[in-house]
Amino acid sequence: MTSNKDSRRRDAASMVVPLFLALALLMVGNGLIGSLLGVRADLEGFPTLVTGVVMTMYYGGFLLGSVTIPRWIANVVTSGSLRVSRRCRQRPHWRTHSSSAR
Repeated sequence: MTSNKDSRRRDAASMVVPLFLALALLMVGNGLIGSLLGVRADLEGFPTLVTGVVMTMYYGGFLLGSVTIPRWIANVVTSGSLRVSRRCRQRPHWRTHSSSAR
């Protein structure tokens, strides 16, 4: 019985590890872009105020996107696109009628 539990644990771990690796890559990328923007703006000679505004707008857009995108997705789902695709996968309506009904 313990081998069954071990097997389930390994299966669960094998499903979770890629998720955490993807999350780690996103976090590293986000940290690097934050550092890169500040350093590169300084090297190009931008004033500190402009660099601060650019960094603020970047992260403000990141926050705004994370708030608005779920609403957009919910609108697409509730607008009927799923009903349409489900209907298209069903049997065509012209096959349900008998030929004598014409």
